[in-house]
Amino acid sequence: MKNIFDLHKSILSDYKLYIDSFINIADEKILETVRKDFDSGNLYPEPLVQFNPSFESGGSVEDLVNTGVLVKDFNHIFYDGENKSWSIYKHQTEAIVIGNEGKGFVVTSGTGSGKSLTYISTIFNYLFKNPNKPGIKAIIVYPLNALINSQETALVNFEDNYRKRTGNALPFTFAKYTGQEKQADREKVILNPPDILLTNYMMLELLMVRKADEGLSTLCELLKTQASGELLDIVQKHMMKIRGAQATEVMLVEVMQYSPSLSALSKLAETRLVLAESNGTPERISDLQATLGLLKLRTTSLARYTCGNCGFRARRFYWQCPGCNHWEAYSPRRSE
Repeated sequence: MKNIFDLHKSILSDYKLYIDSFINIADEKILETVRKDFDSGNLYPEPLVQFNPSFESGGSVEDLVNTGVLVKDFNHIFYDGENKSWSIYKHQTEAIVIGNEGKGFVVTSGTGSGKSLTYISTIFNYLFKNPNKPGIKAIIVYPLNALINSQETALVNFEDNYRKRTGNALPFTFAKYTGQEKQADREKVILNPPDILLTNYMMLELLMVRKADEGLSTLCELLKTQASGELLDIVQKHMMKIRGAQATEVMLVEVMQYSPSLSALSKLAETRLVLAESNGTPERISDLQATLGLLKLRTTSLARYTCGNCGFRARRFYWQCPGCNHWEAYSPRRSE
């Protein structure tokens, strides 16, 4: 068997022959220059030799179970092929102890140093102690779907270990919510949330605004037939917050097509001004400001009666609020 240095030379020699097989230079001077460059070793970098110091030992998972930091169920998950408890590093032990005290922690160490085990153990310990509670208990966010897939594989392996020892599945669930899954699978996650959710930041944002987005779509459709000034104001503000200025502009253009009004035109000019302020010319901004000023002179909001309980505004006075059915909640005075 070759030693590592002979193996290195052999690999470089084969690589050089492979590259050389593609070269067919007729000019002798150019060929000579290329040959010299090949022989100089510039074709490949020098080998990197470095020491990889080991991390300080922190005992085993079983030690944390015996001291009461982790529940006994951990002995059925974290064991090796010889049925021995996993050995862990000092930084893992410290992080797990801190996490199970209900405190936050940050682990900064190299690849393969067991960072995932620190937060997985903290999550598992909480779920073992608090079983059968509805809803998501932990969200693990990754920048890449490949990392999510890797973590899911690890969780499946942990469950397999637990099943081999106990004959049962883990008493909690986990699932992915990414763009990789089919829509039907994502709907299942929404209808039946897992205890642990694996996702990326984009899909997490989608989940967080989903319900508000659905309600907003309904209001947008309503605007096409009932484009009142107050409803326009509510929808425009929420649309800007949830979907952004460009989507708001498209929505207001549709409103103008179905139910044109000065109020809708004013909101459209206001939205386009926001867009122009980020990437428009000074002339464009000036024109929109002038247009918006003229429209606001013609679209002054009417005074309304306002419910003191729910905030519903109406042109006429009500003894019982049509919004919340609360009695005598309206002030006798109108307000802008």
